[in-house]
Amino acid sequence: GAVVGRSAASCRQLASTARRKVRDTEAAGAAERGREEVVAAFLAACAGGDLDALVRLLDPAVVSRADGGERVRTARKEIVGAETVARYLLNVVGKQEQRTTRLVASIEPVNGRTGIVARDEGRVIGVFDLEIVGGRITQIAILVNPEKLRERLG
Repeated sequence: GAVVGRSAASCRQLASTARRKVRDTEAAGAAERGREEVVAAFLAACAGGDLDALVRLLDPAVVSRADGGERVRTARKEIVGAETVARYLLNVVGKQEQRTTRLVASIEPVNGRTGIVARDEGRVIGVFDLEIVGGRITQIAILVNPEKLRERLG
């Protein structure tokens, strides 16, 4: 204790706090890696049109909300339930793919965590923010409103 100018009890407390912070940081890193796996599987299922895989990733009570503003047509109400949300998402992806051959979706930071950004000819046309609990997607926020995308992305 004399070397660092603290009592033995104070040093033990400091060491305990440091160990807890290391454990919390490691747990957060593991959670983010787990999140990345779920996001990647979600993107693959959507891109591949795999309904069964998509349903398995979604919580049975998943809620999907979309914001298209005045210019982009989206579901006006939230969509609830794994099967319903999965069918809706695959329908949306299918329609977008019919409109363009240059649709590219990538895993990128969205709202400070791993999400999905969709681009058409390099222009961002949509952002997907996924809430994941226990390895399953519980909420999906889809932003396709051009005004809000411009505000967020500059």
